[in-house]
Formats: sequence, structure tokens, C-alpha cells
Amino acid sequence: MKELFKKTEQGLIPASEEAMDLFNKIPTNELCQVEYIKKRNYKNLQRFMKFINVAFDMQDFYDNKTQFRKSVQMIGGHYEELIIIGRKGEESTVQFIPKSINFEEMDELEFQPLFKRCVTGYLNRYGTGMTEQEFMRIIAFD
Repeated sequence: MKELFKKTEQGLIPASEEAMDLFNKIPTNELCQVEYIKKRNYKNLQRFMKFINVAFDMQDFYDNKTQFRKSVQMIGGHYEELIIIGRKGEESTVQFIPKSINFEEMDELEFQPLFKRCVTGYLNRYGTGMTEQEFMRIIAFD
């Protein structure tokens, strides 16, 4: 069961009636497991998409912006390997598939370093000597 809690100097405080009900079900002095998920920052996602739009316009290899975004995510290390087993007598192959950056599948603690790796990876491949600060100024945030 998942509910929202707020961290205060007194400890974790239930943020709703449902969270209070869950909190009351936990016996005193009993250990429980807590998973911290920092909700995604929508403005940060907008910044990422602006980065993709500007970077897409600055390159000349991809014609499809979605394919470009996925390739940049993979340059940033956000992919998984898929092993395709070969037929009898043939070798297996490995395909690389970008992972989702969907809100439900990635929290802000994962998204922030991915964003940075994507910018760095893009600049290393396509940035023609541009620094990260120069690029951030071009896309109007730093």
C-alpha cells in the first residue's frame, strides 16, 4: 500500500487521511520498509523536451524527432539490452532499446542525472566544441 508522507523535524507525518490509516496499521516498534520516490518535476521534463527540440534542429542526421530523442536517451545510457536468440546454428544478437522516461516509470531522482548525461552525450557527439554552459544559454536556461 502506498501513501504520501511529509518529512518534518519530528519525523514522517501522514499527508492525508488514507496515509494516517496506513500509519495507524503499523504496530509500534515494528520495522517497516520505506521507499522514497521523488515525484517528477514537470518543468524539468519541459526543459528536457526543449533541449531535444533545439538539439534536433542543430543536427542533420535524423529526420524524425522521436527517433532522435530515443537516440539521445541511449547516448545518455538510458537503454536496455535485448538478446535475440538465433535460430539453430545461428548466433544470438543483441539489440539496444531505449527505456521509457514516462512519469510513472521514472522518478525525479533518476531523471535529473539522465538529463545531464543526455546533454553531455549530445555535446560530445554533435556539439562541435560547445560547452554545456554555452548550450544551456542557447536553449535559455542554465
